[in-house]
Amino acid sequence: FCISLENYPGYEYCYTVVIGEPEKLEVITNMIEDKKMLDLKISGSTEYFIELNGVASKYSASNTSIQLKSGLNKIRVYTDQSCQGLFEEEIFISQELRYFPNPVRDVLNLYIGGDESSAELSIRGINGKTLTQRSIDIPAKRVFTMNMSQYPRGIYFLTIRNSVTRKTIKVIKR
Repeated sequence: FCISLENYPGYEYCYTVVIGEPEKLEVITNMIEDKKMLDLKISGSTEYFIELNGVASKYSASNTSIQLKSGLNKIRVYTDQSCQGLFEEEIFISQELRYFPNPVRDVLNLYIGGDESSAELSIRGINGKTLTQRSIDIPAKRVFTMNMSQYPRGIYFLTIRNSVTRKTIKVIKR
């Protein structure tokens, strides 16, 4: 655009105005399950805010790792310019669930990691139909003993859920 004055012929100043926009926020994540770590590769700015479960921290490195906790982890990544976008992801880190014996005849032992005192247990048949759904108390030694004798031979899917465990296992009943 140009500015000129009527009373001053030949007076004219011209300007070029370029209105740019910042780079888009880009986030690539890589979960390292055995260490409960999340690697983040971030681009689009020189400073980033990473919020984990409601607690925000400022970072200037484009490659960052954050330690996750057991249970649900809510991750948000953003910059000081909202127009660059927002990255959000939820990652559930489940506690360990071990079981034995498998195949099972009568009694299935479930080792349920964590420190929760209860969980929801469900058993589905191979057709997906829920056969059992109930709340269980987890013993202090973390081993829940389950009577499988009432179930006929076949394949079952057993799910354990609480705030720190979400696991489904395949159990073969002899």
